[in-house]
Amino acid sequence: MTTVADINNWINSIAPYDTMEEWDNSGFLVGNMQAPVRRCVLSLDATLAVVDFTVGMGAELLLTHHPLIFHGLRQVYTGTPVSELVQNGIALISAHTCFDKAPGGIGDRLATLLGLTNLTHSADGFLTVGRLSQAMSVDDFAAMAGEVLESDGLRYTDTEALIETVAVCGGAGGEFWRQAQQLADCYLTGEVRYHDLLEAAEAQYPVLAAGHYETEYAAFMTLKERLEQAFPDVEFICAPQKNPVLTV
Repeated sequence: MTTVADINNWINSIAPYDTMEEWDNSGFLVGNMQAPVRRCVLSLDATLAVVDFTVGMGAELLLTHHPLIFHGLRQVYTGTPVSELVQNGIALISAHTCFDKAPGGIGDRLATLLGLTNLTHSADGFLTVGRLSQAMSVDDFAAMAGEVLESDGLRYTDTEALIETVAVCGGAGGEFWRQAQQLADCYLTGEVRYHDLLEAAEAQYPVLAAGHYETEYAAFMTLKERLEQAFPDVEFICAPQKNPVLTV
């Protein structure tokens, strides 16, 4: 029977934990490594609602993209995600920056969702670069990306030039826009600071901020199919997590 350790080792094989960023906390975080797993829930975050869903589904494992524990805990209160996981005997594994830049990880899946082909990667692995099927304006690409990613509040800088190549990075990748400028005609990520957008606009370089949740949720959930192939005796379920950020 599949155990928590088996799934943890498999995650480590496709997105090695030793490639995570220094500040990150990917890996096995809560529970019993040797516990058997019959049902596993996937989610972007381990919110209390997601943990309650996991309990209700009778799952033994919760697999998230964002780690629930980043820094040392000084207190653990009842009614919090950590305490609920422990009290219900549910293990927690997170695959964050190691999966962001892994082959077939967040970047690659995001690029595929946007229809990019001929994928290549930046030296640090965070940027995936691909080619559009045809050249298009930034306005048209922004409209297409917003529809595909269900991003209601997509923000972007414009240029009159047509774009053919796009660099992508899920989540908070605003800091990489200058690196993307050297690799592609356009850059799409989740979050970008105003002053970075201002500098990109001054440089007439198109940068799109499509939302943190929007650029990671669907990409992370594609992991479900790979897990089902690797562990056919385990039922994998995507938690119905909603975007916590509302737009008007």
